[in-house]
Order: sequence, then C-alpha cells, then structure tokens
Amino acid sequence: MYFVRRARYLITFPRKKKEYLYDKTRKICEKIYLPKREIEKVISVVMSKNGNSSFMCPWTSNSEKKKKFLIGNLENKGNIERKLYSLSYSVLDNSTENELFVQKIHKANVYMLEQTYIQWKVLWETHDVRNQCQCIFPMKSVIYLQPLGQFPDFVLRYTFHLGNTEMDLLTLLREFAQIYFLGFDVKICLPLLKDSEHSGLKSRVHSVTGQKQFLSSSFFPFLRKKLPKDGYCILGITWTDLYPAEDLNFSLGESSFQHKSGIFCFGRFEPLSFQAGQPMCDITEVDESLIWKMLKVTVHETCHLFGLMHCEIYSCLMNNSTSLEEAMMQPIFLSSLRLVALSSLRRLQESKQIHLLQFCAKMTQEETTVAGIDITPKQDGGVIKEILRPATSEEQPTNGDTVIVHYVGTLLDGSEFDSSRSRGEKFSFALGEEKVIKAWDIGVATMKKGELSRFTCKSDYAYGKRGFLDKIGPDATLVFEVELFDWKEDLSPKKDDSIIRRMISKGEGTDTPNDGATVNVHYIGYYEDKQFEDRDVTFVIGEGNAEDIIEGLDIAVKHFKFNEHSNIEIDAKYAYGEEGNAKFNIPPNARLKYDVTLKSFEKAKEIWRMDAKEKLKQAELAKNKGTQYYKSEKYQIAVRQYKKIVSYLENESSLEDDEEVQKKSLLLAAHLNTALCHLKTNDSHRAIQACDKALEIDEQNVKGFFRRGQAKMNENDYKEALDDFNCLLKFEPDNKAAKNHIIICTKKMKDYKEKEKKLYANIFSKYTMENAKNEIEEEKDGNKDEEEDDEEEEQELPTPTEGMITEEMEAEK
Repeated sequence: MYFVRRARYLITFPRKKKEYLYDKTRKICEKIYLPKREIEKVISVVMSKNGNSSFMCPWTSNSEKKKKFLIGNLENKGNIERKLYSLSYSVLDNSTENELFVQKIHKANVYMLEQTYIQWKVLWETHDVRNQCQCIFPMKSVIYLQPLGQFPDFVLRYTFHLGNTEMDLLTLLREFAQIYFLGFDVKICLPLLKDSEHSGLKSRVHSVTGQKQFLSSSFFPFLRKKLPKDGYCILGITWTDLYPAEDLNFSLGESSFQHKSGIFCFGRFEPLSFQAGQPMCDITEVDESLIWKMLKVTVHETCHLFGLMHCEIYSCLMNNSTSLEEAMMQPIFLSSLRLVALSSLRRLQESKQIHLLQFCAKMTQEETTVAGIDITPKQDGGVIKEILRPATSEEQPTNGDTVIVHYVGTLLDGSEFDSSRSRGEKFSFALGEEKVIKAWDIGVATMKKGELSRFTCKSDYAYGKRGFLDKIGPDATLVFEVELFDWKEDLSPKKDDSIIRRMISKGEGTDTPNDGATVNVHYIGYYEDKQFEDRDVTFVIGEGNAEDIIEGLDIAVKHFKFNEHSNIEIDAKYAYGEEGNAKFNIPPNARLKYDVTLKSFEKAKEIWRMDAKEKLKQAELAKNKGTQYYKSEKYQIAVRQYKKIVSYLENESSLEDDEEVQKKSLLLAAHLNTALCHLKTNDSHRAIQACDKALEIDEQNVKGFFRRGQAKMNENDYKEALDDFNCLLKFEPDNKAAKNHIIICTKKMKDYKEKEKKLYANIFSKYTMENAKNEIEEEKDGNKDEEEDDEEEEQELPTPTEGMITEEMEAEK
C-alpha cells in the first residue's frame, strides 16, 4: 500500500540492533495512529532495507508483485496516483475541508501518512543529528551549492531583475535559499565544468535523446567528499540529464539525508532541452516558469536534507509530484507544520517568512533581461557591471577625483577575501591614476553618487597571473560589490586638500579658462552652512583679488568648464586667513564653502600664438597692471603680473636691436618690482632670488644691490648686507639710503659682538662656579668620579651659538 512507501521515508535509521529498530518503528507507527493490521507490514519493510529520503522510492500496489514508481516513469501513472492527487488538489487551499478530504481518502482505501512535527523530531533525534547540531551548528551552518557541468549560454548570460536588484542565476538561487533557510549561510562552490572531473560516476546514453545521463544516487558519495568542513549539506546543480534507475526515463533530482548531499537537474524544465536532435545551444529564451521551477526544486530538495518529507494534506512546496506539470503546481511556501520544524533548527520565528513573501512579490513583477553591461573600452568582457541599487543623484566622479567607497570582494564561489564594511572603514583612492586594479578605475568611473553595483572582473583587469598573497590565486576572476558615497578633487597647488571641488554638473566642452582669461561666474558663499555672500561677478583669472575674489576661488575657477556647476571647499590660507572678515562675520582660520557656476569666459591669447611685438605689448600692459596693484597694496596680484612679463620675454630671441633693449628694460623692472613686493610681504628669501636675477641682467644696478641688502638685513645676515650696500656706493657714492643702512648694519654687527662677548663670559662664569661647587662637594663626599660629573655638567650647558640666536630672535621680535 501507499503508506508503506511513506513509512520508509519517515523511518530511515542507521544500522542498529534489531530490537531497538523494531521497538522504535512500532512506537512511531502508534504515534501516527497507523492501524494495527498494517504495523507489521511497515516493520517488515523497514527491517529489510533502509531507504534514502528521496522522492523516487518505490511503492507497492495491491498486487505486491508488481511495482511502480511515482517519479520518472511519465508514461505509466497508475489510477491510484491520479485519484490521490486529484483528491489532494481539490482542497489544497481550503483548510476547512481537511476533514472532508480525509474522509475521501479513507473511502478510496488509500492511506496518506502526513509527517507531523513529532515525527520529524523523532527522525532527527534518531539519526543523532540534532544532538550533533547543538554543538557544531555555530561552525557547520553553511549550505553549499555545487554547479556541475556546462550550463547553456542563454542561462548564463541572463540577469534577473528583482526590484532594484540584479543578479545572475546562481546568485538568484543562493539568495532564494538564503531567505528560505534563515539562520544558515548559503555559498556557491567553484564550478566543476568538465565531465572528466566526475568521470567515476555511473552514466548511460538516453535511448531517445541520445544525450548522456548520470545515475542520480551515484552523486551522493561524490558530493559528500566535496563538502567543506563548515558545511551542513551540499547540493549539486546541473543541466545534465539524470536517471534514478535503469528502467526509468529520467529524474528531476534526488537527495540523501544520510550523505547530506543532493543532486538536481534543471535541464528537464526546459521542454526543448532534451528533444531528440535538439542541442541545448539553440534555446534562446528564459521565461518566468523556468525560473520558478529552478527555485522550487532547489529548496524542495534542500528541505529533504533537513529531514522534511513530502506533504500530502496541505498546500506546500513539499508536495509530491509525478510529472513536470505537477511540479509546477507546487506552491512556493511551506505548510505551517514544516515551517515550524525548519525554524526550530535555528530557533527562528515563523514571522520571518515575510522576507520570502517580499522576494516572491518582486519575482512576479519583474522580467528577465540580458545580463550586466560590458564596460571595458575593448568590449572584451573583462569587467561586467550590474547595478544592484540605482544612484540617488546624477552626480558622477571624473578622473583625478578622490572617490570614497565601501566594497566587498569575493571569489566566484562566494567566499569573501576583503571587505571595507567588515573593517568598518570606508576606502578612498584617486580615480584614474592606476592606484588600484584596472577594473576599479574603469568601473567606479561609471558610477553615480549613492549607486551600489557589482563588478565581475577577469584576471586581466584584476591581479592577473601573480594573484595576491594567499587570498587570490593566479588568473582568478573576482566579484566586487561597490557602493559610491562621495568624491573630491584637490585643486590646491600643493595638493594638501586646501581647495576641494565636488562637481555637480560637468559643464560643456573641454576648454577651461587660462591665466588672464576673463570669466563671469555666479557664486554663493557659506560658512558653517550659513550663507554670507551671493553675487555675479566678472574678473580676470589671476587678478580676482581686484574684485574682492578670494585666492582659492580664483584658483578653482581656472579648472571649470563652460556652464559647470560645482561645490568648492577652501581652507583659510586661500580665503580670509588668520584675520577673518568682519564684514561677513567670518572668524580667523575659517574654512569656507562656495557653490559656483561658470556662466561664460573668454580665454586670453596663448603665448605660443603671439609674435614678438605682441609679446612686448602684453609685457608692457602687465607692467602697468602690476604697478597699479602694487600701489593698491595688492602685492600677490602684482607679482603675478610681473611673472607674466618674464613668461612673455625670457625665451624670446627674435627681437631687433631697439626691441631687445625694451625687452631687457621690461625684464629688469619685472625682477626688481617682484623683489619689492616680496619685501613688502616679508618674503626675504624670494626677494633675494629676484634681485639676483635682476643683477644678472644689469651688474651695476643700484636698486638690485639696495633691495638685496635690505632682504639680507631682514635675515640677520648683516655682513653680506653691508657688502651689497658698499657695492652700491661704488656706482652711486652719494646714495644717502645706502649710507644710512651701512650705519645700521655696522651698529647691528657691533651689538652682536657685544652680546656674543657677554654670552661667553656668562658661560665661563657659570662653568667656573659650578665646577668649584662640585669640587667642594666631591671633597666632602670623597667622590672620585670627578671626570664623569664634569661631562654630565657640560652636556646641560647651551652652546654659544644657540644662546646668540635665541637672544637675537627675541631682540628682533
């Protein structure tokens, strides 16, 4: 009878004493209210042979000599089977008619033994698995999916869209199983693609399709050996056809509770896959029903590995099936009895099944589309991008930006090798500057702010043949999930983050303003998110200070394109510095933010486009501008104008005699005036350099000697300053300013010698007193280590030079 097959499912004991097996079987039969006349039949079957928890076990008809199978023999479904399922599906979704259903079953003289929670618990405890799990589950809590053999291209190249998430087939199976078996991790093993890798398995050639079939049960020991140490079970996934026995047509799959392994074939779900003479590669579509079949059979067989039997009374994913049509009729959910059993393994609540409901809702709303986009310039499939969550804005980084991301790196089998999320620290790098692997420079450049994407990167775009330490092997394909948070571009001259740009809209074209370009901008200034300025202004690049434009903004706008809109952060040294700005209530050392749009600009003519006469003309204009800025005490802008003169004329060699004289005059004025501006800003070192260049042009230039002498005096180099002033008097003996500075230098040098003399006298006096004191103390104490004490005393004394410099600096202050 049918109940015999069900009993064999229910009672699969390890080999133990006959008395124990007999008593245990009887107790189970009594608990499920099996009629006494049938108990002995059940015991005889159990005692004769232990069965696997598979949906392909044989059942015995009324004439016990003739056997049939529920699965695999699609041409020979018996009357009892048809009647059984027609009865069950008439009340699948109507729990109030359960009693009526049971009555119908009894009238049909068919016994259906529904597995209860108590029965499942007995099975679990009998196998001594639950006791093991209490101590090993923290470690052995992983379900492994093992791809076997080749899958058709039409399956591999498809991406399944679930709401805002995209994933490939294997990831879809993993995510679905992860939701179904909450509390367990689900991981994907590296694919075993070649038949030779499992050549020891029993196989045959199908008589109709002419394609190779493997015996499903032969996979159990094979897969068990592949199960990692932290794994609870392993499930083989294949497109290759399976068969359960020599006299059967095919099998969808089979599981072994004992081996903790299972195998299932997806190929039979596609009607064209195993038609005679129809190769798999000709199939080009993935429809919704195929996806659902794959998901259902995956979790159905996994449930068997947790000891769950077929459900015969309630609407449940664990309903048995005798055909592909019946398999498709199975609901996606577990019945409450089986959900309770499954949840108890990890003490989960039934309410968590809401995750599965949400998952299924997305599945029914979305269609499958072609897999991720190849974003490599060569279109060689080296980097495939899949958007998992769309961006929150249209902002996008550009090369040179420092991008800020979170990432998780995994191998193809899902094993994680690196993660910024695990470290709890975001990762930043300069985009497009080869600071990271090629795939990252290519991939992150395509992302927008707030976007979460997955990048599948071939080894050529990752770590290549060398791999990386012991984490990543040679020629490894890597998968990165990257979330882009923000980015910044450092525009400061010293690259010290003192001028940061965050682009909002890129602007148009490729041209940017050059030095001397006339620009029209609109900007809004903020200090601590409070607006202090909002204006439209036209100014010349490099001369923004003339229009009350801070230096940092002047530098930043030079990098803008037409119509560009960006946010700029500017440090105090390029803004209002240590003084702040009373007009705008900005305190000293304040970092400011600006919202800037470049509305238009007109580039200055490039030097290389000018002829000699144009350069002389522009140099003359620059000299006049520099003089005006100097008189307005805008010394930095004045210096820029004088530097323009040098850039125009320094390397110009095609001038005629009169023009050459004009060139020399302009260059001399540029260096002398540059030195004067540096003296005004107390930059003595640069002032000396400018004077040196001026004296190279005119060795007898009085202003050159005088200003260099002033700069050296500011650096306390009175001797060399005195030399410069004396040289000046050789060419202009009546120069009163030079004579006055000679007097000052002489006095400073005399004062210095006096201080040095006093310093040495103080040092000697101090040394003598201390030495005498030490000698008296040594005589009293009888200490014979006089030399060591003297050395230690000397180490504490400042050197004469140190004392002089310190006092001199204090005097200057």
